[in-house]
Amino acid sequence: MVSAALSAILAFTVGTAAPAAAATRTVNDIGPVVSSLELNKGYEISRDCGFTGVPQANVIGVLWLFCDTAVSPTGQRVWGTTAGTAQAFTAPSQSLFGDFTDASGNNVVQFIPNPSGFSCGGTLAAWASGIASIPTSSPNPLLIIPYVVMCLNGTNTRPLALRIVDYDYTTNTFSNDSPVGGTGIFTGNPLADNRILGSPVVYNGSLYFYTGLCTSSAFGDCSAGTAQVAKVTLGSTPFAAYNASNQSGGHRWLDPRNYTFSTLAATSGGFTPITPASFDVHRYPAFSGSPFVAIEQDDIGGNITVFSSSSPTGPFTPRFTAAVPCNSTTGDGGLCRAYIGHPESSTSSKLMLSYFQPSDSHGNGHVRTAWIPWS
Repeated sequence: MVSAALSAILAFTVGTAAPAAAATRTVNDIGPVVSSLELNKGYEISRDCGFTGVPQANVIGVLWLFCDTAVSPTGQRVWGTTAGTAQAFTAPSQSLFGDFTDASGNNVVQFIPNPSGFSCGGTLAAWASGIASIPTSSPNPLLIIPYVVMCLNGTNTRPLALRIVDYDYTTNTFSNDSPVGGTGIFTGNPLADNRILGSPVVYNGSLYFYTGLCTSSAFGDCSAGTAQVAKVTLGSTPFAAYNASNQSGGHRWLDPRNYTFSTLAATSGGFTPITPASFDVHRYPAFSGSPFVAIEQDDIGGNITVFSSSSPTGPFTPRFTAAVPCNSTTGDGGLCRAYIGHPESSTSSKLMLSYFQPSDSHGNGHVRTAWIPWS
């Protein structure tokens, strides 16, 4: 399953060929991310993408966030983000994966509520663009989730705003759902491509977000582009309130004046053209020396390039290329996409990732997991 909105974005998310200097490594498929509803009720659930996060106060494993979700044979369709919990995916069996459902236990539910105050003439959706834990001096149950407010309206599908919400893993509640800077640089109709931030990384007292911008495209191919990093300094008390002079109140990442933008540094032969839906960055504690890893989508056929760096701002160097066993279709599944890394499941020798396999689930598509040798 691919939403109309994602189809529109993917038309501009195809990079050119990866740098030839990078070694090629084999992708080892683990299997589909199968939930309790699929195992116990025989449902077929198609989800566009999958992010994972783990808070400091970890009590039930990892939190999965999924994009637009369709359920067969019930016909249910959720535009926006759905969620569930599971253990780290080190084996094909996902029997411990549990969907967030309604009281009946039969239907998945929308995870991030749609914010108020938006009218677009279509369907409003809250698309998560990543997830991160903010370290504190005591175990912290909160995760921060950046998301893009989307207007799904056929050929006029467009992003409207970037927002960030806090999620308490232990109580299943949201708080501080706020626009970044109110009606400032992080809103628009449409929102500018270089303000669609994702891949939150917390490191050394700062919060980093990443995005890409295609500067030249034709026939669905991005022939030139740049990657950007946005940095917000958190300080020693990242959840401390602002003083009254700050325009947004609350957390530091809600005031656009605290953001600094720069082009992401790359070595010679580094990044190929990058656009928002084809670029994922995380910090992998298991990868000593170069723990910051970027996964770039190179085409619609499953080819990716993996870059690494010792710093969240680069320079990033091509580490290897790989061909994910992904098959684009002409059906609802659409194009190969959503190559997302998972640090909490990676080891010093394996990079764990998930991706959307369009040919799974009778051509409706399914999120799968895989690993690539790191060393």
